[in-house]
Amino acid sequence: MVITDGITSGVEVRQQRGLAIAALARIEKQGDYYLVPSQTNPHATKYKVWMNPRKPVCTCTCADHETRRCQCKHIYAVLYPQL
Repeated sequence: MVITDGITSGVEVRQQRGLAIAALARIEKQGDYYLVPSQTNPHATKYKVWMNPRKPVCTCTCADHETRRCQCKHIYAVLYPQL
């Protein structure tokens, strides 16, 4: 597995994986956040994605976002239906 920072490299891969999640998974809106299933373990793990409607800022509870502070595939999965 190649580690990318999601800002200068790996963006396209995260976008493609987010599109796959958006197309195949059930994303639930729960109050002020979305529950997005894991791509590798969709029945057991769900991540919380928060979107700020006033700013182009999103956050996610997955390790990729928390470590790299980039838009992860779960954030892209929430953004795709709105594009």
